[in-house]
Amino acid sequence: MTLDPGNPAGGAKATATDLFKFARALKGGKLLDARMTEYVMNGTFAPEPGPKFGFALREQLAGSRRFIGNGGGAPGIN
Repeated sequence: MTLDPGNPAGGAKATATDLFKFARALKGGKLLDARMTEYVMNGTFAPEPGPKFGFALREQLAGSRRFIGNGGGAPGIN
């Protein structure tokens, strides 16, 4: 991950490879212990139908697949 300071979102940029490694480390319990990983991935989302938000993450379902993330963004970037 490279940092490019100077915008309101913090300036972090990541490649697809960086994001894949991060997701694998998160799901594999290398970033948080098992209890906190479960809480972040499942325990913070509102139970109502439709888009769900928790810990600045958004849950979205596409067919049978579940996606969790945050596009973030500032003017001109995402």
